[in-house]
Amino acid sequence: MSTQKFIRSLSTIHPPTNPHQQTASNIARLLSHSGIQHLKNSPLILSTLNSQAVHLIFSNPTLPLRSCLDFFNFLRQNPVNKPDLVAHLTLIRRLYNVRQFTDIQFVLHCIANDVNLRNPISNIVSLVDNGTDDPIFVEKLCEMLFSVYADNGMFEEAIGVFDYMEKSGFKIHQRCCMVLLLALKRCGKMDMCYSFFRRMVGADVEITVHSMTIVIDGLCKRGEVERAMDLMEEMVTKGIEPDVVTYSTLINGFCIKALMQLFFFIGTRLKLSNDVRYVLNAKGSTPAEHQSSEMAAKIEGKRNRIAALQSYIDEVEAQLNLIRKEMQEHTY
Repeated sequence: MSTQKFIRSLSTIHPPTNPHQQTASNIARLLSHSGIQHLKNSPLILSTLNSQAVHLIFSNPTLPLRSCLDFFNFLRQNPVNKPDLVAHLTLIRRLYNVRQFTDIQFVLHCIANDVNLRNPISNIVSLVDNGTDDPIFVEKLCEMLFSVYADNGMFEEAIGVFDYMEKSGFKIHQRCCMVLLLALKRCGKMDMCYSFFRRMVGADVEITVHSMTIVIDGLCKRGEVERAMDLMEEMVTKGIEPDVVTYSTLINGFCIKALMQLFFFIGTRLKLSNDVRYVLNAKGSTPAEHQSSEMAAKIEGKRNRIAALQSYIDEVEAQLNLIRKEMQEHTY
């Protein structure tokens, strides 16, 4: 049967009691038989489309998911019948049933980037919670929405999802938390990054050396090396052992800060050298000489801490080399 004959045949079918069901049935059959292109050229059928029919189409188990996605993308470009939040969530539920997580992320990005669809996470969950028999679905939906918000720089929304998951007793995986930590560090929001890391610790999220190093790197780049060092020492007491990357990050941070202090000191000395008068303090030294002694003591202290860190790195590298050697011997 040609497409035109098929479309005409739809009008001869006796309509069911529910007119929305009739519209949904006609569009689903047309999508399955001829594809999205022929639907675009069927204004008569499209004129009967509404949100209830869209929901029925997306929830129709006989309609292939590929056809559902084509229909979804078509509706997104349609100013009259753009899919509402329920339609998005209905499609996500179907995609979840076959574990098509990449497509789920795409649909969630559509929600996140549309001001008319964005809702508090509690509202979103209320729309799907009653219609699911899979207790993991809501938890997975929250986790993926959390990551999508982080990817889109919507940090307050992401933390709102984190709050909801924590209060609901959901398991929060450190991998999605790392997405937010990296995004915050990349945007220079280190106060929020540090605060969120603290939230992770308080919520008993699994903390790894990788998430710890992200925060330490951000603090060091902002010149807060001592704060980064304190954080590392605290995490060591919680069983999180630094690795070579962590120590290298701290060493770089100490070196950069020491150089900045040295530049400041040299600039101060050059300024003082233009003065004619020097006033001796109680110890018989000029202010510049006193500053010089203090700077030397600070640099010596940092040199000692760097030497200790370097010693530890050498020890870790020696252990790694030994492990590699043992593995090679075992292999051969």
